Amino acid sequence: MSRNATVTTGAAASGNAPVFGVDAWFMREAELTTRTVADANGILDRLAKRPAFTGVRWVIGAVGERADVALRLLESRRGAHAMLLVAPHVPLVAIADYRARLRTLGTPTFVQVAPEEPEALEFGDLLAHDTAPGQVRVADASGPGRGLRLLDTDARILPRLMGWLGERTAGSQIGRASCRERV
Repeated sequence: MSRNATVTTGAAASGNAPVFGVDAWFMREAELTTRTVADANGILDRLAKRPAFTGVRWVIGAVGERADVALRLLESRRGAHAMLLVAPHVPLVAIADYRARLRTLGTPTFVQVAPEEPEALEFGDLLAHDTAPGQVRVADASGPGRGLRLLDTDARILPRLMGWLGERTAGSQIGRASCRERV
């Protein structure tokens, strides 16, 4: 994890540990992940009780180093519609485990990457090749940017995700050869 501060609400704010600042979660990545997943589950539980969200299937998303949070959330909330990873960064030692867990879940996963982040592109390609055919779609960004900035510079990310999910829902399978699209 970088030394950039990550701040969450609810469970992550409880306890005596500092939540804000450069060193707030340094060397406590596992605790941050656990608390973030607890926060997200709490929020989704509350939303599920509201009439407007009854029966809604979620797209769980993460940016950069929080890709592990998205996968843990998927594991704890079976039935998510899909996962969106934007410029994902997973430690080299955790990649094989990540792929195996995602393959077991079978959740459709859309990976948005940028040419400026070759590690994210390589990770996305590994996911696409080591999961079921059509489970993972990797898309190159059309604009400049890194990490979360991709969402600002490429307004087509969410429409491409929803279009791909629509293809999957309609029964069309995306073959292994076309798992990566250039847009």
